[in-house]
Amino acid sequence: MSALPQAEANDLPPPPEPPAATRPSTSSRWARARPHLVALFVSFHLLSTVYYVLPYPPYFDDRTLALPEVKEEMGRFFGTLHKVFPVRATADELQKDLLDLVRFWMRIYFAGRKVFEPYMEAAGITQTWNMFGGTPPRLPRIMVIEVLPRGEKDFVPVMDLRWGTPDSDAMDFRHRKTHEILGLVGWDRQREQYAEYWARRWNAQHPDRPAHKVRLSYTQYRTPPIHEVKDGVMDRKPKHGVATFVRDIAP
Repeated sequence: MSALPQAEANDLPPPPEPPAATRPSTSSRWARARPHLVALFVSFHLLSTVYYVLPYPPYFDDRTLALPEVKEEMGRFFGTLHKVFPVRATADELQKDLLDLVRFWMRIYFAGRKVFEPYMEAAGITQTWNMFGGTPPRLPRIMVIEVLPRGEKDFVPVMDLRWGTPDSDAMDFRHRKTHEILGLVGWDRQREQYAEYWARRWNAQHPDRPAHKVRLSYTQYRTPPIHEVKDGVMDRKPKHGVATFVRDIAP
């Protein structure tokens, strides 16, 4: 076939131009960014919640470490640990190093926790292990310890063991379960030993007024029901002197 004449070739329409690049709509940009934003939020949420529940000592204070009960148990623990892992010259050095490490961890932990706390509080997902405490007892009993010094007529209150009283941190360290057990029937010998323990503590602090008797008793409280708490009724109706036990202390 012969080629087209030159005039006819020039009469052909020009080829269509490629379509101009269309600008993406706002909805399409959001559709592409949404998965990345969701992934970023979920990652931040997981990081916040995981960091927030990292373990740390529930109560760690130099005043608590100075209490006799705490010092005694910590001394036994680090003495045993030093025998198994003698990485330091003495048990005291090992205790100091480990406690310094705990203090360092707590400083780092609480500094980082401040970053996530605004989000956790705004989302309403802050919590502590206290949430697993369960239903409070309806009639809780609190042990009261009194000492009658030799030659005196009145018992002297030593410890009422209510929350917030002096030395209550030391009592929480190990004594709470003991108080529950000593309130049961059939633990007379253990109550005698516990009374003698408090007599020794009293005598060490008051050598001029040695203990003649130690009285262990319980103050029973009432936990108000929810409807009373909502109405502002907070009367716990304490009953003093419940389950009293008196131990004579030999001179």
